[in-house]
Amino acid sequence: MRAALSLGAVVAVAACRFGDPEPTPLAGPAPAVVAVWPFAVGGDGSAGAREPLLTGLDGALRSRGYRVVTAPVAAEMLAVAGLGAKSDPAAAGPALGADAVLVCDARSFTANGARPLQSAEWDLGWRLVSTRGDGELWRWTSRATWTRPRDDGRPAGEPLDALPEVVNVGGGPVTYRDAAELSAWLHRSALLHLPKVER
Repeated sequence: MRAALSLGAVVAVAACRFGDPEPTPLAGPAPAVVAVWPFAVGGDGSAGAREPLLTGLDGALRSRGYRVVTAPVAAEMLAVAGLGAKSDPAAAGPALGADAVLVCDARSFTANGARPLQSAEWDLGWRLVSTRGDGELWRWTSRATWTRPRDDGRPAGEPLDALPEVVNVGGGPVTYRDAAELSAWLHRSALLHLPKVER
């Protein structure tokens, strides 16, 4: 009986972990504190505003167990130090009080429509850069397009404010309210590939 319970427990745990991707190992020591670079870096090296593209990046990083200097705080700290969007993230460690900087490379990001979002196309990268001389510690990329499903799963003629039917976890069409919500989902998905740290 005990063996059967143990096997059942193992199967249950395996089932819960089935959807998690295998993290990509770090190329150096795990940083204790990570600052989110408060500018999205374009494919031409230019740096842009953080909204809505960096929405949710702080939380996604925090969910991996890292101590985080959030993008708004990092922007203020850089300004006080006389640094800006064109500064080298790897050299900004002393100003940010961080062992590494997480940079979002936005080679392209287009979102059409809002409430709900209608379509989007992106070519994004995330890289964790050491500020202690260890170079690039981790990188992930995502390049795709998305179009809102035409069928939202509601019966024809049902009022838009009617309560939706209950669906299984993960069921139903995937939709986003706006570019910020899509960005947050992309950050969560990408950072699932970043190794977790234990505090």
